Amino acid sequence: MRITLAACAAACVWAASTAHAAETAVELLHGETASIRHSGVSVRFGEIWGSASEKWAMSVQPVVQGGRFRYTGNRAEHDRVSYGGAGLGFRIARRAETFRPYFEAGIGGTYFSQTTLGPRRLSTRFQFTEWVGVGLELGDHVTLGWRYSHFSNGSIKRPNDGVDMQQIMLGVKF
Repeated sequence: MRITLAACAAACVWAASTAHAAETAVELLHGETASIRHSGVSVRFGEIWGSASEKWAMSVQPVVQGGRFRYTGNRAEHDRVSYGGAGLGFRIARRAETFRPYFEAGIGGTYFSQTTLGPRRLSTRFQFTEWVGVGLELGDHVTLGWRYSHFSNGSIKRPNDGVDMQQIMLGVKF
């Protein structure tokens, strides 16, 4: 866990030094499946690349995330996994409207606290993370969205059960 915190701290320092502080956003995530509950937080730093047309704006932003999965099935052993990681997110959003729809996608690396979540075998603590999502930017400071995330070791080692999660997201930009 200390390595995870150190990696997240280093990623935060790097991202903060390359990004516009006025565009940092904190996003709360929550999702549930039949047997797994997820709660997490994601910090999107200001863009490191951007482009805009009259109607749309695109950006690439460093992202640091962390959270916890909880297995809610009848197997009590290994029922919680914490994680932390960093990656890059791409977002395209409508410009100059009060309610701006957006699409996002991202990829990164994540470190899990253990390799078992209920009956799932993740095999490695290192997991790749990919996500896609849609939502609305409500004014200049609030974001409401849906995100699909996939955590997997990319078949580095078997078994590779992975975790897939649909989540709702509430974000605040400052």
